Amino acid sequence: MPLADEFWSVASQVVSERGYLVIGFSEGAEQLELGSSLDNVLGFKPQQRLTVMEFTDWKDWKEQMETFYVLRPDWGSGQRGDSDGTYYRVNFVPPEEVAVGGWLLVFCFVLTCVSPATSLYYIFSHTIPTLMNPHTPVRVLPIFIIFPVLFIPIAVFGFFAGLKLWLVRPGAVSFARHYLFTYMGAHIAYFLVWVSWILIFHPNRPASFAEMGRSHLVNPILFVALWYFYLQRSERVRTTYLSGNGKSGS
Repeated sequence: MPLADEFWSVASQVVSERGYLVIGFSEGAEQLELGSSLDNVLGFKPQQRLTVMEFTDWKDWKEQMETFYVLRPDWGSGQRGDSDGTYYRVNFVPPEEVAVGGWLLVFCFVLTCVSPATSLYYIFSHTIPTLMNPHTPVRVLPIFIIFPVLFIPIAVFGFFAGLKLWLVRPGAVSFARHYLFTYMGAHIAYFLVWVSWILIFHPNRPASFAEMGRSHLVNPILFVALWYFYLQRSERVRTTYLSGNGKSGS
């Protein structure tokens, strides 16, 4: 059985992933009223006020237990729950409104402004002029067409990931993690397509292997590793998305 601090630390990560906690009561137990507050969960006193938000179901409970198990497999798979029970979604009520700040604010700015602006600048200053240049070799055109097709959606994805973090939306941290892996996967995929095209068709190379490796392998991997580690370890991130808002250091 975990200690209270251990439980609430993992519970905060579950809230970051899913946007809420799920609690359940057997069919014959005294039920809760929507909007009421809880004074304990599994015998642990909440670190902040917990409010009953809405009804949910057994499936939601099972999905939550799977999330707990992924985060802390040493706790076991947990209780199966009662398929005939009553289940509620609960969430923390922030004690005060605190704006996103520190390195978290930097990350939000990078996702919503810097990354989309960089991608669009490259597309309009380099990709489109190259495609419109009548002297561009035909065999090179496909790799220039693929770039905007792949990276414009990635820029949009990043914008919404940063916006959800900035506005402290439920599930924002999980959404941002998915963006990071998608971003890295897109760059690796583009690099592999570029290398394959060069090796198969031998066109005049528009860039060197070293330049492409740095732009689409080294830089994206470092970017993702840095910010993924920050999202996992930051006390500010944990506190902000545990309560919806909250003060903490970066």
